[in-house]
Amino acid sequence: MNRMQQRDEEAKWEGVKSTYASQINIRTAIIDALNDAVPEGYKTSGQLIGARVYHVDDCPRTILDNLQLTYGQITPGKKMLNQQRFSEGWTTDQPIMHLFSRLEECFMIAMATKSEYTMEQLVDKAYTAILQTGQYETPCAEFKGMLPENQTYATLKEHMLQAFELRLQMGISGQPGGQSFHGANNMLDDDFIDAITESLSHMQMANNASAQTINKNMAAMSRETQELRSIITQLQQQQANLATIPYAPLPQYAP
Repeated sequence: MNRMQQRDEEAKWEGVKSTYASQINIRTAIIDALNDAVPEGYKTSGQLIGARVYHVDDCPRTILDNLQLTYGQITPGKKMLNQQRFSEGWTTDQPIMHLFSRLEECFMIAMATKSEYTMEQLVDKAYTAILQTGQYETPCAEFKGMLPENQTYATLKEHMLQAFELRLQMGISGQPGGQSFHGANNMLDDDFIDAITESLSHMQMANNASAQTINKNMAAMSRETQELRSIITQLQQQQANLATIPYAPLPQYAP
């Protein structure tokens, strides 16, 4: 093998190696997205205790095929159970995220059936479940006081999560025998109310900063994915070009 052939082989090897590395990066991003998107209850396996975590050596297509095979067929019994879970209320001795996670899961399952729920039904179900606890009248009234176009599910979820966190900071229990929200309100003085208002302001600023960071990260990931795809395309083209280059015959020397 002469120097030109060796250089060509090295270029092919570097191209294949870069392509492989790019594919691994894309596969890792897909696995991370599946770990975030698939509910914990759907990751369980008969051979494992607790929820499993998808790894980079797992095939994304196999994961999706198994999910479709196991949970893709909605039987009448599952459909009825989903409707019952969607209609359940919420007990305040549980984190409020349990309510939102359950409703969102039911909403996604219903999308696979003919009787899917609307976003208005999702908002109404979450709002009613929270209001019926009798401990969130003020946040519920604030939500209903918003403009109609702002009364979305995302706004309701964020607003009620802030109210729930505020109750935790104030040490108000949602369990039986705990201090009621109204009783605590009567015990608050002006300084404490100012402190709560300032705390809410900081929470809102933190949420806004977090949302901006997430948007920046998503945009960066999108750009990186586009760059990786462009690199793969270029490398594939280089490999195709290299394959068409005729090799010069080896020189013949007289003995």
